[in-house]
Amino acid sequence: MKRFAVSLWGVLVFLLFASPLVAGVSPEMIRDAIQADRGICVVVGESACDLANRLADETELTCYVQVPARNHEAASCNIEAAGHYGTRVFVGRGDLDRLHLADNIADAAVVLPAARVTQQEVMRILRPGGKAFVGDDVVTKAMPAGIDDWSHPYHGPDNNPQSNDKVIVAPYLTQYLAEPRYAPLPQVAVASAGRVFKAFGHVAFKMREEELLNKLVAFNGYNGSVLWQRDLREGVMIHRNTMIATPSRLYVGDDESCKVIDTVTGRLIEEIAPPLDRAGGTFWKWMALENGVLYAIMGQPEQADPTKKGRRDKHGWP
Repeated sequence: MKRFAVSLWGVLVFLLFASPLVAGVSPEMIRDAIQADRGICVVVGESACDLANRLADETELTCYVQVPARNHEAASCNIEAAGHYGTRVFVGRGDLDRLHLADNIADAAVVLPAARVTQQEVMRILRPGGKAFVGDDVVTKAMPAGIDDWSHPYHGPDNNPQSNDKVIVAPYLTQYLAEPRYAPLPQVAVASAGRVFKAFGHVAFKMREEELLNKLVAFNGYNGSVLWQRDLREGVMIHRNTMIATPSRLYVGDDESCKVIDTVTGRLIEEIAPPLDRAGGTFWKWMALENGVLYAIMGQPEQADPTKKGRRDKHGWP
């Protein structure tokens, strides 16, 4: 539980502070800065609605616009006319001395001219490790010291589920609520550099869970946005130590190879498949990564676990 909270401290951010550069802000610039097409982008200042609508048209970002009370109705009508109100763009009402968002939750913030918001307040809502465009300068928000990853299903290669994090401490508060509300079983999760990777298994008790059967999904650890999704090998029981996260690579073992996946894009980088005469089989049964060395137990095929769709229509669990 503690490491999931810890993962909420590792995301990238992007700030565009009032300057002539703002006129040249584009969706491509924001995507490049946060290394994702999905996430939360805050836009405040003159022409905030126009930029938010453009972002909704050209990216999969969710935008938050905050305006003074006197401008709220006009801003809402602007977003509604573009077809984004309450779905892709949300309009808050209030002065900019306090943005109505939790700490460390936004992936991007665009501060347009005449927006009287302090840099401290903007940085409060942005996740650590991000980029701030201030005039012609690019500023990186420092990562807090003491953040710990959860690279293996039981924290580290030693299988000791004890976090070493020094940032997330009591009292613990909810950072966000996000989809999926329900998902298949079993599940395995690892996290690194602000991204949470979840493997969803082969059992869906109700139809609402079937969309994620045998799926590998990457989530933004700060706000729950889905970053990318891949299929897992059907029939392979995922409830084992065969998934390892690093900042740049995700290792996923199955019955034919170890997939090495780019953590930013979800793209397959390579497959590790040792010769049969040395590995004793193609089925990856256990994995650990320590000091740059990947260790694994491999062997013969196991009984397949077929996908199960319960289609239960009664309340609760079977």
